[in-house]
Amino acid sequence: MQPLPNYFGLSLFVMLQVIEAIANAIASTDGCTLLDVDPGLSTNRTVYTFVGLPESVVEGALNGARAAAQLVDMRRHHGM
Repeated sequence: MQPLPNYFGLSLFVMLQVIEAIANAIASTDGCTLLDVDPGLSTNRTVYTFVGLPESVVEGALNGARAAAQLVDMRRHHGM
């Protein structure tokens, strides 16, 4: 699973905090192992690579999405 959120418009410090919070939400999911986080700062995309049983991967993705929904204000988003 490789979600590709775009955090355009956030300061680098805040963006890295958001990326870390999402990573922590994924990594704290039972049965889900976070393998890598590539912030891709030059492309405005972060790739989270994680593995586990299908149910755990789905729950990890949902936990990451919940964290993003709490931390990312799409009303301030610009661009693609």
